[in-house]
Amino acid sequence: MEGTKYTLDCLDSKYDQENGFLVNYCYIRELNEKRFCQYSKDDFSNNGQPATDADMHELAKSFKGKPYIQIFRDDPNITKITPENQEKYVKEFNRAIDDELEKVAEGLSDPGQIIKRKLGKMTEDGKINAADLVRGELDVKRKLGGATDV
Repeated sequence: MEGTKYTLDCLDSKYDQENGFLVNYCYIRELNEKRFCQYSKDDFSNNGQPATDADMHELAKSFKGKPYIQIFRDDPNITKITPENQEKYVKEFNRAIDDELEKVAEGLSDPGQIIKRKLGKMTEDGKINAADLVRGELDVKRKLGGATDV
């Protein structure tokens, strides 16, 4: 049987007698997700005989609170990554990290950014008052004939 094997922790289980489905609410460990898993009554048997509604209610009770293994086939939410694609994704990831590091480095060396960081640190430390700083900036802009909004 081809597919991907998962360990499911059954959080709750009910048998929908009207529609003939066992419905488990599970935590899928490998995906770190909670999902509903639905199984048809026709997929179960008891000693070679088709499962009865009573059998299915008992089965629901037996699933509740227990882990079990499930193999999912053709799950559209799961994509297997080929080694070639994995290399491509690693290169893209590394390029994105390099771009972010360049932006950080530029921000660390830019004189305007250095002043903003120092002012932010002084404000956090309580050495200066942010409101006074903004008022001072507005005064300077007015004297220079610039805009009065900050």
